[in-house]
Amino acid sequence: MKRQWTKHRQFNPRPDGEQRWDRAYQYLLQWTKETESGISTKSGSPSNLIQEVDHASSSLCESFHKTSS
Repeated sequence: MKRQWTKHRQFNPRPDGEQRWDRAYQYLLQWTKETESGISTKSGSPSNLIQEVDHASSSLCESFHKTSS
């Protein structure tokens, strides 16, 4: 007999959640600033950023699957 499994997701607020999100956001801003300054000093200007590689022939698709109920 095959079992039918279900997943349940729950929002669990944490007392330090807002501080954790704020700290993560500050780290992200700092990392972005460091990355941009490194690129601009190496290439001369931020307009010389490298274009992302196109993966149109890959087997992955850009979609979300319907969540199980």
